[in-house]
Amino acid sequence: MSHKLLCVAAVPGRDGSRPTTEFPLRFGRQPIASPFRKVRGNLHAVRNLGVLVWEIATLILRDALLFIEPIAWQLKGEFDLAIKDHDAILRLEPEQSAFWYNRGNAWYFKKNYDRALEDFGEAIRLFPRDSVYFCQRAGVWRELKMFDKAIVDCTEAIRLSPRYELPYHIRGNAWVECKNYENAIKDYSECIRLDPTGALPYFLRGRCWLYKRAYDAAIEDCSQALKLDSTDYRSLINRGVALAGKKKYDQAIQDYDAALKLAPTFAIGFNNRGSAFQRKGQLEQALRNYSKAIQLDPKFVLAFTNRASLWKQMRDYEKAIRDYGQAIKADPGNGSAYNSLAWLLATCQEERFRDGPLAVELAKEACELSSWQNMNYVDTLAAAYAENANFEEAIRYQRMALRNAGFSRTHGEEARRRLQLYEEKQPFHQK
Repeated sequence: MSHKLLCVAAVPGRDGSRPTTEFPLRFGRQPIASPFRKVRGNLHAVRNLGVLVWEIATLILRDALLFIEPIAWQLKGEFDLAIKDHDAILRLEPEQSAFWYNRGNAWYFKKNYDRALEDFGEAIRLFPRDSVYFCQRAGVWRELKMFDKAIVDCTEAIRLSPRYELPYHIRGNAWVECKNYENAIKDYSECIRLDPTGALPYFLRGRCWLYKRAYDAAIEDCSQALKLDSTDYRSLINRGVALAGKKKYDQAIQDYDAALKLAPTFAIGFNNRGSAFQRKGQLEQALRNYSKAIQLDPKFVLAFTNRASLWKQMRDYEKAIRDYGQAIKADPGNGSAYNSLAWLLATCQEERFRDGPLAVELAKEACELSSWQNMNYVDTLAAAYAENANFEEAIRYQRMALRNAGFSRTHGEEARRRLQLYEEKQPFHQK
């Protein structure tokens, strides 16, 4: 039910998570070799060295010209024209992997991932020794949220080119999506070993330390990223999150201030600064920051729920209910917003704001959205049933929550007190 911070994930296209126009386009590793292959078989028939040189030069020039126009279109972002030119080229040179690879990039940027996979797959079939091909296909798997396949392709790319940084980046990001932060940290550490001058791997590794709540390590990595790139506002934000995790709210606010000078429209910065002010008891400053975050991003669910928690703290329950409703409207699939509103409607200290039937409905929706895996939501459902005077169901769901070892360890004492109330046929209301 409390307000939350948000660490900054990597910006798409800058973290090695997906192909960008900065990815290496292939200018014909195979095509450049093709003139020699074509001519070599007929060398015994060639008597004039000048003719040989002319044939080789002509074939090389032809292959080079085949590449220039579609790549020019691709670099200009004209992907339909790039695909059209590559179609024509592939009718002439279907055995050249680079053409399939480059067309795959164009399909990727058009978000036609099935066609991109087909083209990258054909490039790999024709020339399975190019680590870049595997990296690009891994980027597509990641977009499709098929992280296990992304990891497999990156592992093969690393086997082919152990000193190539990009597959470590992509695989690290895939590990993060799988919540395997230990493996992600290993891959980002390898990126740092290969090139200690880049800020990005430090930022990415620092993000993993945050997820593990290893705040000192996160601060160290974010600080190193900032030494290498003083304009990296994302590392300032994440270092602020780590400092707030250590309850160093003044230092966290300083980092958020610096980040917002660099990125004055970055809504996460205002949300996090609002949370730090709320922790310090500076409620008006917190309110201004949450409201600014919402103004910048009207679909920022966390800013709505954080402002709602602030209204609750200020005992303005009507505004809290409204903000929770706005959060649900912004993201109907966000179980946390349903749960927070249900908890307020079930347990509010002011009777006129309680609504047991609606609380049950909202808490059930939260549980469904979490596939009944979040015991905090089940705990809320128990409170909602108790408010509805259905103590049999309240007891059943409270016991269900308490059977979960993690929930019992973290919230067991309070949950058992609520269970005792339900057994005495009394609802739980906050004081």
